[in-house]
Amino acid sequence: KEVRAKVPVKVFSTVDDKINKFPWSGPLRTIRGLLLEGTGDLEAAMEEYELAGLLSGPQDWQPRWRLGLVQQRLGLHDHGNATLSALHRDFDGIAHLYRNLASLSEQRVLRGPLHVRAARAAEPAEKDEL
Repeated sequence: KEVRAKVPVKVFSTVDDKINKFPWSGPLRTIRGLLLEGTGDLEAAMEEYELAGLLSGPQDWQPRWRLGLVQQRLGLHDHGNATLSALHRDFDGIAHLYRNLASLSEQRVLRGPLHVRAARAAEPAEKDEL
């Protein structure tokens, strides 16, 4: 099975087939950008996010968010700052995300069956109190 970095080629070909059918789809371009970013091809991902931003409606902040982050990772700090600052200005929810980012990143996330069982065992017995 041929794999492109950590993304199977079949995933890329499926997304590319959809893009060929729906070339005006911003979300498909965002998905392709995510796949490219996952393989480490940041320049190609940046191009996909730029195109996705142009094709998407004004309410879709996700391609612009990813574009700003990739620009930062590529060392294009002025461009990344401008992109992310424009998002902050244009979308109220982004400002809320930035305010809560530090506390969200510090919260412990339980994963896997052992953690789920441990979390359930630690839950207060509210049912018995009712």
